[in-house]
Amino acid sequence: LTVLVAFLLARTLFPGDRFLAVTVPAFVAFQPQVSYEAAMVNNDIVAIALTSLIVWGLIAGIKERFPLRLCAALGVALGLDLLSKATAITVAPIIAAALVLGVGWRDWRGLLTRGAVVGIPAVLLSAPWYLFLYRTYGDFSGLARVQELQYWNGPMGTFFELLSDPEFIVNRFRETWGEFGWRQIHLRPELLWGIAIPTLLAVVGLAVYAFSAWRGTTGSHGDPVMRPEPWQRNALIVLFLTCVVAYLAVVQFGTSFALSQARYYFPAINAGALLLMVGLRTLLPRAARPAGQGIVFGTLVLLNIVIMTGYVLPFTSTVDEPSVTWTWGG
Repeated sequence: LTVLVAFLLARTLFPGDRFLAVTVPAFVAFQPQVSYEAAMVNNDIVAIALTSLIVWGLIAGIKERFPLRLCAALGVALGLDLLSKATAITVAPIIAAALVLGVGWRDWRGLLTRGAVVGIPAVLLSAPWYLFLYRTYGDFSGLARVQELQYWNGPMGTFFELLSDPEFIVNRFRETWGEFGWRQIHLRPELLWGIAIPTLLAVVGLAVYAFSAWRGTTGSHGDPVMRPEPWQRNALIVLFLTCVVAYLAVVQFGTSFALSQARYYFPAINAGALLLMVGLRTLLPRAARPAGQGIVFGTLVLLNIVIMTGYVLPFTSTVDEPSVTWTWGG
């Protein structure tokens, strides 16, 4: 579902663009840690899928000025997302920002109406669970009890310390691509650099794209991606905000617990994938894009083969007591 929605997100925002239609879902499908989460029965991948649905709905809403039926669907998705994982509360300000950008801040009645249509089903669906948590633990998450029981799982630092801490940033990057099995399988620095360099290039390309779009000099009129319409610019802003809020939530979690992890911002994977691929597309000449999308796809497949054969399988065959003995017949 997450991969399908990644494809639909690219087609909704930039219909007809083959490069993004291929590379965005490919990036999500072959992102190894997202696959790792999807291979388990847990709430993380459910939250990733539901948040991906919400982000897609927000982009469609900006395009269509948020019809009420879409707002109701977003409210249901948000309620289910909140039932899956409490961190879904970070989606609420993204929805609010998208409504303002899609409807316009001057239409305050329209904003209030749409906000109510989103908020009421979300609250009705999720409220019983959070009331149960409050009655049971004294708060809406139970994390205060976790802090008492896991005395070793203390704060990593203050918010601004972690925000500017190179070690914190590097460790989150490592966890984004490796550190499988609760940080037991470490990727070698050479492989991490091989991932980091094209990622940084894509970020540079995105910055070039954003500056050019702001200046109104994003290329020829024959390329709709390079000449975004106002609603598309607003949609890209929402995708960027989704990534920023998701990362800041991980930083905030680190101010309370040492086990702040990259997987907590994976619900923003579709937004991040589209932005990175827009950046990569910006750096490629038009004639090179067909080959470029094939290279992106092939490189991602190769990365998974390298990680599986060079790291995961050797680890599971050498540990004394594999945690997945039922898989390997141990």
